[in-house]
Amino acid sequence: MNADDLVRSLNDLQFGHLEHRNCTAESPMPEADKDKYRWHHPEAKEGMPFFNLVVCTCPHCGLSFSCLPRRT
Repeated sequence: MNADDLVRSLNDLQFGHLEHRNCTAESPMPEADKDKYRWHHPEAKEGMPFFNLVVCTCPHCGLSFSCLPRRT
């Protein structure tokens, strides 16, 4: 198991039980619901690298977060 797989597994253990929701232009993530669901931001723009992560910003809700680079 490489480091990326380990991080993904730990994230699944911590948040995997939450209902999945997508943040979209038609239905952006409300700030009040940020911790109630497991949000996905498929249209988030990747920004600067941060160690083995990247800083992303969602154009719909404005959330900035660190994540693993997208798998190709």
